[in-house]
Amino acid sequence: MMVRPGRKLPAELPGQDVRLTVESSATEGEVLVVPVSAVSAGADGRTVVTVVTGKGQESERRRVSVRPGTNGDGFVEVAPLSPGTLREGDRVLTGLKEPDGSGGEGATS
Repeated sequence: MMVRPGRKLPAELPGQDVRLTVESSATEGEVLVVPVSAVSAGADGRTVVTVVTGKGQESERRRVSVRPGTNGDGFVEVAPLSPGTLREGDRVLTGLKEPDGSGGEGATS
């Protein structure tokens, strides 16, 4: 990758360390995101997240087919294939559990 400055750089800059941020992709507005670990692909080729409703023994799980999009910082954009089947604030199964058995759920945002 070649980076060219848009203006003349200060004389003391050569030989100094610099930090660049390269934006490789972005969304055009707000999107629904889930932790990357909440997304799975089945043998049938469908990409899904598992939504968890209720708590403890009363909890239920349902798989929601999604179209994944842009990802970064441990999250991935998802668009449910059936409108209304996944909403902001839904709890999703991440597959991560603490040694004490807690965890395993994240929230959409």
